[in-house]
Order: sequence, then C-alpha cells, then structure tokens
Amino acid sequence: MAELIEMHWTMLAGWLAKRSVRRICISCGVTALMFHLIRRLYQQRRQNERLRKKQDSVKQNINAVRSQLAQANVTDDLLALTDLGLGELSQKIASGDVTPIQLLHAFQTKALQLYEKGNSGICEFVLQAQSVFEGSSIEEEQEEHLSTMRKSPLYGIPISLKETFCMKGYDSTGGLIKCCNSPMEEDCVLVTVLRKAGAIPFVRTTTSQAMRALDGTNPVFGDTTNPFNSSRIVGGSSGGEAALVAQRGAPVGIASDVGGSTRIPAELIEMHWTMLAGWLAKRSVRRICISCGVTALMFHLIRRLYQQRRQNERLRKKQDSVKQNINAVRSQLAQANVTDDLLALTDLGLGELSQKIASGDVTPIQLLHAFQTKALQLYEKGNSGICEFVLQAQSVFEGSSIEEEQEEHLSTMRKSPLYGIPISLKETFCMKGYDSTGGLIKCCNSPMEEDCVLVTVLRKAGAIPFVRTTTSQAMRALDGTNPVFGDTTNPFNMSRTAGGSSCGEAALVAQRGAPVGIASDIGGSTRIPAAFCGLASLKPTVNRLSSLGCLNLARHSVLALQACPGPVARKVDDLAGVMRSLLTPVMFDLDPRVPPMPFNEDAYNGSNGRQLTIGFYQTFHDSNLMHTTPAVREAVTHAVDALAKAGHRIVRYTPPNPAKAHRIYLRCLFADGGRQLRHRLSDEPVVAQLRFLNLMLSLPNWVKFTADIFARFVGFGPIAVAHTMGGLRSAQMAIDLLVALREYQAEFQKSWVESGGLDAVICPVFPYPAPPVDARSMFVFPGLPYVALYNLVDCPAGTVLTGCVDRAHVIESDKLIVEEDRYGSKIAAMQKGSEGLPIAVQVVGRPFQEETVLRVMRIIEKARVGVVSQRR
Repeated sequence: MAELIEMHWTMLAGWLAKRSVRRICISCGVTALMFHLIRRLYQQRRQNERLRKKQDSVKQNINAVRSQLAQANVTDDLLALTDLGLGELSQKIASGDVTPIQLLHAFQTKALQLYEKGNSGICEFVLQAQSVFEGSSIEEEQEEHLSTMRKSPLYGIPISLKETFCMKGYDSTGGLIKCCNSPMEEDCVLVTVLRKAGAIPFVRTTTSQAMRALDGTNPVFGDTTNPFNSSRIVGGSSGGEAALVAQRGAPVGIASDVGGSTRIPAELIEMHWTMLAGWLAKRSVRRICISCGVTALMFHLIRRLYQQRRQNERLRKKQDSVKQNINAVRSQLAQANVTDDLLALTDLGLGELSQKIASGDVTPIQLLHAFQTKALQLYEKGNSGICEFVLQAQSVFEGSSIEEEQEEHLSTMRKSPLYGIPISLKETFCMKGYDSTGGLIKCCNSPMEEDCVLVTVLRKAGAIPFVRTTTSQAMRALDGTNPVFGDTTNPFNMSRTAGGSSCGEAALVAQRGAPVGIASDIGGSTRIPAAFCGLASLKPTVNRLSSLGCLNLARHSVLALQACPGPVARKVDDLAGVMRSLLTPVMFDLDPRVPPMPFNEDAYNGSNGRQLTIGFYQTFHDSNLMHTTPAVREAVTHAVDALAKAGHRIVRYTPPNPAKAHRIYLRCLFADGGRQLRHRLSDEPVVAQLRFLNLMLSLPNWVKFTADIFARFVGFGPIAVAHTMGGLRSAQMAIDLLVALREYQAEFQKSWVESGGLDAVICPVFPYPAPPVDARSMFVFPGLPYVALYNLVDCPAGTVLTGCVDRAHVIESDKLIVEEDRYGSKIAAMQKGSEGLPIAVQVVGRPFQEETVLRVMRIIEKARVGVVSQRR
C-alpha cells in the first residue's frame, strides 16, 4: 500500500507542471477518492479480523460449557425444573430438593440446547458461574450458604444479564464490531450485588445494533427474532434477554431501558412606516441607513416605555392586593382574643406545641391566631419576610365550635406531629388562588389553579399553612432583595443579608413568626439563609419530598439539577417532626416519583448503637476556590469535637477536585448560557447582586474566557468561572456534560468508601457568616461551591447552629488582610462588624439517609446547648 501511494504521488508531482487547472482538479478528486477507498478497505479488513477473532472466542466459550456439562449428570427431572418460576425454584433449593449447582447445570443445558437450535439471544456463557462451588461439595456449599438462602429469593438462582452490564473478562459490545475483544476490567455494581445476594449470573444476552434498533439485529452474535413467530421481531434493544427468558433458558433476567428498550401605538408605527416608504425613493444610501437606525431606536424606546408602563400597572395591582390581604387578616384577628399567654406560645418549638394541643391546653385555632398576630406584628415592623397571609387558614374550623373540632380531629392529632401547627411556606410552593412570583413583577397577578403536592400533604397531616414567604429575585440572588414584596435582611444584624433564595422563610422562623417552615434548595437556597439566620435546616435527596406542582423558573435552562423541598426550624427535632409527618403514604400516592420510604426512627435515634464514621474538612485547599474564615473553621472543629465525645469515629476527608465539581455544577445550572434567566430579568428592575451576573451572561464567549484569564492574573481566581456559563451548543455537549456529571458522582461516592466508609461529613456551609447587604456579588457568589457540591452529587445535607462570631474571630480575620492575597483580603475585611452573627456547620450524609444526617445534627445541637447552659 505504501509503494502504491508513493508511486501515485511521484506521477502526480511530475504531471501537475504541464497540465491545465481542470485536469489538476480531476487528479485531486481521483486522489481523494483513492484515499477514501484505501481507508475503507483497511477499516473493513480490521473489522473482519476483529469479528473473526470474536467469533472464535465465542466458539471456545461454547465448547468450554459443553465440556463442563459433559461431566454433569443432567437428568430429565432436572431439565423439567427450567419450567418453574423463581418462587418455586427458591422453595426447592430451600427444601434441599435441588442444589444450586444442579440447577445451574439444568439451565446451562437448556440454554445450550436453545443456542444450538438458533434464536436463543445468547452472547456468551459465564464460564466462572460455578466457580463459587469449587473446593467444596454440594452439601458443604448448601450448609455454608443457609443463612443467605433464607435472606435472598435469588440465592442459588441462575440469572441472565443483557451484555451491557459489564462483567470482568467479558466484552460489552452493544452489537458493534469495533467494541469486540475489549474485555472489561471489573464487574458493574449490579453484577456485584447479584452475586452477593447469592444469584448466579451464568449467561449474557444480545442487544440490537448500537442499542438503537428495535428489530433484534446484531452483526456480532447474530439476529434474534420472536420465539412465538420467527417472522416477527423480538423488539429491542433487550431482545436477547426477552427471547431467552421466554424460551425458559433462564428463570429471570436483567435488562436496561432508556426509551422503552424494556417504555411570541399602532397608529404611530403605521404613520412612521408610511412616511419612511415614500421618503426612501429619493434619498441616498447614507440617509437610508440613518433612517433605519432611528427607526430601530424608536421602536426600542416605545417598547421599553410600553413594557415599563405594564410593569408599573402590574406591580401597583399586586401591592393593592397585598394591602387587601393584610387588612383581611387584621379583620379576622380583631374578633380573636389573643392574650399575652397565647403570644408566649410562639417561642416554643414544634414538639412542645404538639404536646399542648394534644393535652388540650390550647386549640389549633388559638395557636393559629397567636402566630398570625406575631407574624402581623413583624410585618408592620418590616423585615418579616412575608409575601401574603393565607386567608383560608382557619376555614377548616368554620361551622363547628373549637371543642367539636378538637374532638373530631383527635385521631389525626395523635398520628401527626404537625396536627394543628401553623406553618409557613416559601411562595414557590403553589397554592390555589395565590401567585408564585419568584420576585418577578411579570409573574404577579397570575394565581395558581391548584395546590402543589406538598401543600396537599401538609393539610392532610393536619398542618395549617398560614403564611407565604418571599424569595430573592428570580430565586438566584443571595441578598434577600425582592422588587415585589420588599427586601429582607438578617434579623440578627440589619446591615447583613439574610441569604437567598429562601430569605423570607429564614427571617420569619428566626423571629418566631412561624414554628417551622418549608423552603427549597437547588444550590444552597435553604441552607445558606438558615445558616445566616441561626436556624436548623435540611436539604433532602432529590425526590425524597415531592416537588410536583412547585414553581420552576428554570425548567428550560437547568440540566440534571433539581430543587429539593426541605424544612427550616429552630431545633433539629422539629425538622425530624416535619419529615416524619410528610413521609407518609399520602405523599407516596400523590407523587409516584417519591420512593415509599417512611421516616426511619431507628436511624434517627441510633437504636442499633452503631458507631458512626464521620469525616470533616474546614476549607477547600484550592486557589481557585474561596477559603473559609477563622470563625467558620472553628465552628467545624467544635462540631467534630462534640461528635468525638459522643463516641463516634472521626476522620479527615478531602472532597475530590471541588473546583471541577463547581465547574460542572455551573455548566448544568446555566446549560442554556443564561438565556432564560436574562429573559426573566428583561424589563424588570434588576437588583444589584444580579446585575453583574446578568452582564456576565450577556458577554460573548471569547470575552468570558479573556475575563477569566485576567481574573486569575490579578489574583481573583474564585470569580474566574465565566467561561463555564457559556451554555451548551449541541446535543453532544449535553451528553458529554451528563457523562462528566455521572463520572464525578461515582468518583465522589468512591472517595467516601475509601475514606473509611463514611456515614456523614461535617463541613462549612459558607466561607464566612452573613455578608454586608452592600457586598459586591463577586465576593458572594464564589462561596456557593461549599453547598452546591451536595446538590451536584445529590446527597442530603443539613445545617445546624454551633455558635456566634466573637471579637477574637474578627481579630483573626484582620490578620488575613495582606497585599499578597488581594481577593482573600477583601473577604477578610468584610468580617469587620460581624460580631454576634450566627455560625453554622453543614452535615452531609449518604443519599436517602436523611435520618442519619438529622441524628448527627442533633448531637452537635445538644453539645452547643450544653455549653451555653454551663456558661450560664
């Protein structure tokens, strides 16, 4: 081939000097065609060799199975077992009528018979299927696995797997020749779990080509048709699995499914165009261009004025509606006799309030009036975090006396810790007849048509949603600013922010305006405000609580991430009470995506007495990420010391590559390049903290890259993330991002295992306590990686108060103001005046292990309460 190419180029080089352009073009075309043909022939030859090698390997595999079975005595009685189902086979193994190795030989024989007839759907047999029994007799193996047999229905059961489930030493081709002869280096998790459950993966089945066809065709292992009628297709891509199990070649099989593989002043404008059309015929090109520019500018100004007028009208209408709402609540409370003793109840926690209702010391309607009065007082003072009151809150009591109502709901009261408890909700939880604005004027005056699932579940649990709280604008700012309902600041220090986006919820609960509240979290939206306001909070695993029917302003811009509802309270036990009341069959029935996992009391109370392994870290040691302040590091130390004193094992933990994780998170959060967010903010009075973000999103990608390079050069590495917000420009980029996300999630979970099998991790919530309200966004948003990491890997995470900033912490921060670290010095300077602000830590657990997270949080909380008691 090399000689042929060299000869062609020698002839061509001498020929080009004396030939016309046309002939030169013809020659170039012929050359290109020749290269294409040679490449095709070479690739075809490689594919044929690869396919022949694979087919030889399959023949050897089949012969090896024949040799194994030649030594086995497979009778007709054993073969008859292949007609039985899983339950019957399990019973026969349990009773000793048949051993696992006999059953394996029976199904191997049956599968081999089907393979020899054709249309079996088999790729290869697993030659090591019976290796678990080598070195011991059948009787010894049976006795050895007796306890496992009783625990697992799969013990001793031969099982088939679609070849996409990787097994060590075997190819996973997907029906593609190019994937042949590349054996996997380790088993996938599912195979490992099956084997530990006692199952025997003994055969691997075919897929349709590239796992995309629906006809069962496979160029590597042969085609598979319908076993009931060979002129009909078997379907795809799990056709081999279906064909084998349908013909009794395996009792059960495992397949995979990604798409059914297994389911946009009229007179003024008209006048302008009429004048312009008659004028263009007699004017020069320059004047025409000027006219076009003036026309565009006029349209833009007219549109802006029109939109501004609409927005002002909409905002005025909404504000009038809020005034009517407040006046209606005042009218309701004017008829109620709310004494000082009732108002004192607002200082109690959820558990104490539940006990008072259960004992009859107070009725639900009295408690509702107490919290309505307290919330109204806060609203009139300002900084309450309230959007609107729920006027129908007490409608459940209308038509009956308090005593009758109390008696009627006695059974419900005993079942739910939330019975009769007034509860606040972030306004993103849709309620029939009320707006969910997200801090955007354009979303005002559009009441929802029905309640979201969470509101329904709360009401069925006996809770009383009585007030709705504010969010920061577009649910993206961290400063509590809201152009619709007004800004919310930190109740501990009005010059500091309350965080975002669940700023209203945190401010109201912290000021005793509600005993508990429900917020949402897609990047610290619950945890950051709770930490800044000294509260306990929990961000569960995605779908542990239903988000069905909730406001989602980013459904067309965010990829793979999802907001999680979660409770906010003053005590950890109150969080547990909310979770206990919500995790019921009512929610499981209303939202099928929620796994039916009731609250695990044993895990929360630590009933088994098992020592937990808890990791911790105090900061991210990466120059491109913001570092924590001394106050935050000390908070982590105190929490770890409390857990160590409680008898738990403490280990140091370092999250794998957090800077990479944050880049993936931002790419998922701004998958559309921020287009939807910019559209949401158009014609809105954009708050200060979002202006920088809005500007950054509107820049061309090359400017973003340049800005990041300059930021790193001047020592502002934590803000050099603009290039990650450029958006995904193709389907392939979206696929690559999802792959990167899954790979990081696997890497993260592996790090927990390698660190000693961690049950929880203690870490910072934010690099520093609540920042000043006028802090620039470039010194606030880079703190997100500490919380966003656990949205990315979908781990439950909670916050718990550990103490407050004191003078010593501020002095330590002052020492960090140095010329060499300009960015860090700005952060340190922001700590002046932070004395008295709450400090919290973050507790992270394994997915769906919220009860363990709450258990660890309670230990930390009790240790802090104990220290306070001793000081007193």
